[in-house]
Amino acid sequence: MNAKILLISQDLDLTATMSKVLTGDGHDVSTCSKPNQVISFIREKGFDIVFIDVHMRDAPYEKIVEVITRVAAESVLVLVTSYAFPDVAKHDRPGVGVYLVQPLSEEKIRNSVSRALHQASLSLESRRLLSIVTEAKKQWEATVDALSQIIAIVDEAGRIIRINRALETWSSGSVETSKGRSPHELLHPGCESAECVVPARWDELSRLSFDAS
Repeated sequence: MNAKILLISQDLDLTATMSKVLTGDGHDVSTCSKPNQVISFIREKGFDIVFIDVHMRDAPYEKIVEVITRVAAESVLVLVTSYAFPDVAKHDRPGVGVYLVQPLSEEKIRNSVSRALHQASLSLESRRLLSIVTEAKKQWEATVDALSQIIAIVDEAGRIIRINRALETWSSGSVETSKGRSPHELLHPGCESAECVVPARWDELSRLSFDAS
């Protein structure tokens, strides 16, 4: 897979070496030596992989990582460092998935790209699955909310975890404020009678629902 790659470094030898290898492998490579231009570069083109030299002079690389993570979360970030493992761990940052340790070699550069592309593929699949689950959750909630009967999920103490919008038809309760409250409190607000049938009836219905499952 050919990737769109951005190299952020003020080391001309480093960018020249990496550009030669990456363009030779068919990747679309751009370089940026000015930290204040990083956002415009990314917004203009969008990149699959961004290499960041930790030895930038004009801005802390941590700030560059933070900015890119915020504006281009889908890009895989690769830190280019001269620190050998395990010292490279000092540069560990959220959003950084791959490290390229100098001195550079063609094999190291290609391996870092391969790892970054693999991570990008995993991230894309995770986003796809999350989208499917989120949409299914919305459809399920819409279906349950359309029912006229009250349907609720409760914890072991009988407190509401989730309840459908039939609650708002049967009482003055609100779905948004129902979590952690008892069904009796929602269905019969203000009731303090020890003889109230609502708790007993709810408990009976809960046992029947459990037995049916």
